[in-house]
Amino acid sequence: MQPAYAEGLCPRMVYWISASGTILRAESENADLVRKEDGIFLQPFTTDHIIGRNLFEFIEGIEIHHLYQALMNKVLRTGVSITFPYRCDGPHVRREMIMSLSFENEMVRYESTLLREIPRERRIPAETNSATTLVAICSFCQRYRFPLTSTIWKDLDYLLLEADLPDKFDFSHGLCRACYQRFADDLK
Repeated sequence: MQPAYAEGLCPRMVYWISASGTILRAESENADLVRKEDGIFLQPFTTDHIIGRNLFEFIEGIEIHHLYQALMNKVLRTGVSITFPYRCDGPHVRREMIMSLSFENEMVRYESTLLREIPRERRIPAETNSATTLVAICSFCQRYRFPLTSTIWKDLDYLLLEADLPDKFDFSHGLCRACYQRFADDLK
């Protein structure tokens, strides 16, 4: 297990977003601390490839799209910052992160900080576009629900232990009940 990063040395991505959702500026700090083979903080996410594009092009799942818009609108309307923990896992690593949205110069500043990375014992297979099986996954805590008729959300690290999980599957991004409750006031 990789230890937490030292104070002030956590890899960080910052995006400045207009009220319409356009990415106006992006920076990455301490990206050299991130393993190069899994560079979520590296090119092209912090370059001209994203400047001028709409942030919501990069957000999967209608519920998550709606939640980020609601959070952004609340920050724009009230000027009050919102901070929350979330996960941004890769196939072979579990990432614990924190997101802060704040009002800055008529823009919303999205700051995403990597707190810790934990290698997985078994790699989660990549999504397959030709899959006929869906696995519901919470975009914030990375818990999953399988089969889709299940009401139980489990930690993603247990997904490969599911007896009925086929070799090819795709994720359906959304919110689990616990994460929905955490953001319920922001959705009003």
